[in-house]
Amino acid sequence: MNLWLEIDDPAAVAPARRRAKQAARDLGLSETRQEEAAIAATEAATNVLRHGRGGRFLIQALRLPRGARLVLIAADNGDGIADPGRMMRDGESGSGTAGLGLGGMQRLSDRFDLWTQPGKGTITVCEFAAPGAELSREGVDLAALTVCHPAETRCGDAWSVRETPQGTDVLLCDGLGHGASAAEEAEEVITTCAADSGSPEQVLSRASRVLSGRRGAVASALRIRPGLDILEFGGVGNIATFKVSGGVSKRFPVRDGRLGGPPLHAFGEETTLMPGDLIIMHTDGIATIRTGDLPAGLFSRAPLTIAAALMHWNFRGRDDAGIVVLRVNKTG
Repeated sequence: MNLWLEIDDPAAVAPARRRAKQAARDLGLSETRQEEAAIAATEAATNVLRHGRGGRFLIQALRLPRGARLVLIAADNGDGIADPGRMMRDGESGSGTAGLGLGGMQRLSDRFDLWTQPGKGTITVCEFAAPGAELSREGVDLAALTVCHPAETRCGDAWSVRETPQGTDVLLCDGLGHGASAAEEAEEVITTCAADSGSPEQVLSRASRVLSGRRGAVASALRIRPGLDILEFGGVGNIATFKVSGGVSKRFPVRDGRLGGPPLHAFGEETTLMPGDLIIMHTDGIATIRTGDLPAGLFSRAPLTIAAALMHWNFRGRDDAGIVVLRVNKTG
């Protein structure tokens, strides 16, 4: 279940712990790592409650071509941390918790990040790698999050990523509506597009014909060519996609309509990429992201931290939501 867990009462900490441990078990982590994930979840959720005046907790399995990882995200409603370096020292942030604090969470995790700013609260991100997973950030460093409508147990927003000889292909889609029926539409889009090796524009255009007569979905797709210097884009419907390069944001147009509706040809475009460029895709369950309004320095952080912050700050709460953030890094 891709649900924000509201952390507004001490009783909310135990479900966060249980779900984190179960998610770790489902990904094949060892019993030791399952327990360490549970400890990190307990610490993170308790910090949200005691130091951040409540907030949210999200558990996700991030399945990437280089392997899967468990993601634990805690986002609070507090005042932020004035001195993050000091709070990372043992004992500084552990009051009222298991005593590990932020430093202990960092040691337990395979990868850890923290974002905080006065007035914006604090977000912590813990990652636990599944057996055999690689955590390298070389090439295309990608993160994705999906969150259900608060009243649903299945998410109608879905994403996929694959590596082929043509490049790295990424898809984000939003099944019409929300819940189980929307999830089925999104899964059908993912399956249909996975069978097509064409360009993003071609894949979406052909998928719309294959899915004709169904309830349908909107989707955006992109391909980053092997040289990491060219991005191909295709879009149908209201998935927002933009590139951030050197502090300048460029939004990609889309073709109005939906996959499965009246005949259409997806909008397509090519653009150049530079090392460090960010690509952000999100569904309409996330309010419009205006890059000029975001805190300075956020886009220099890891894609997963960026995705977590944008999901927390912009989640509408009346629909499913999905976001993909990727950065193009140098290799070698």
